[in-house]
Amino acid sequence: MTERGFLLFLTWFLFLLERIECQKYGGDEPLVIPVKGPQAMFPALVTADNFPLFPFTDQFNTGVEINPANKVSMAGDLIVPVPGWGNFDVDGNIYYGHINVDAKVGYQVRPTNHLNIKPETLALLGQNPAFREARKKAKEVIVGRIPYGYEPIKCKPPYCNPFVHHAGVAVEVEQGDDSFFIGGIDFPLPIGENGAGVRFPLSGAVEQGTSPYAYAHGNAFNPVSPFDFRKIDSDDVKPDWPYAPGSRRRSPEKKKMNNEEKNAFYSKFYDKLPQ
Repeated sequence: MTERGFLLFLTWFLFLLERIECQKYGGDEPLVIPVKGPQAMFPALVTADNFPLFPFTDQFNTGVEINPANKVSMAGDLIVPVPGWGNFDVDGNIYYGHINVDAKVGYQVRPTNHLNIKPETLALLGQNPAFREARKKAKEVIVGRIPYGYEPIKCKPPYCNPFVHHAGVAVEVEQGDDSFFIGGIDFPLPIGENGAGVRFPLSGAVEQGTSPYAYAHGNAFNPVSPFDFRKIDSDDVKPDWPYAPGSRRRSPEKKKMNNEEKNAFYSKFYDKLPQ
């Protein structure tokens, strides 16, 4: 490669780097990925815009897409000046080949408690009159979507019933054996002088092939709890979750009572029972 060719290649490479939308290593400006609107990267696919709207739900989606690079595209634009009227411009395009091969998999499980929410917090929310009134007026929304457009559950925000278990999984595989043909032409129809006219767009598409393979499964059962409840009649069981009442993070360890102290304690309640 000559020196001039190397400089041209380096200039072209630096130009591409400037055009790539990415966050520079060590930069201060974050890369914002829109989740709503026409520029959304993953529309209706993840619930990142709802977090933590449904904190007891765990969802995961992933996929891979392969472009076989066997598509052919042709396009042209013809402009012919017409004396006394204007420019007669014709646009046309043809696009044909096979669709891409892709595979998607995802699951949704609830309830989960990754945020370590305490059961007391849930109880306080349920006792708040303003919260109950707001939830009555709230509309049900879709919690999430997994492949093949499977929407297992919808609830009123900010959470579903945390004591009902739900799990859903879906797999979708597009074989890439569909062939398609897309074509179009757009040209003006003169109806008057000085360029007056109407455009006549004509386009169409044809696709044929097999349906993608898909599997979706869901199940629900209850009761279940996202909280790690422990038996209250055992003084020897120590909770192993961080926000348990009586744990070392919340309160000091309780002093164990011997049998005499236990009998004296419970006798206060037995004496008040009706005979």
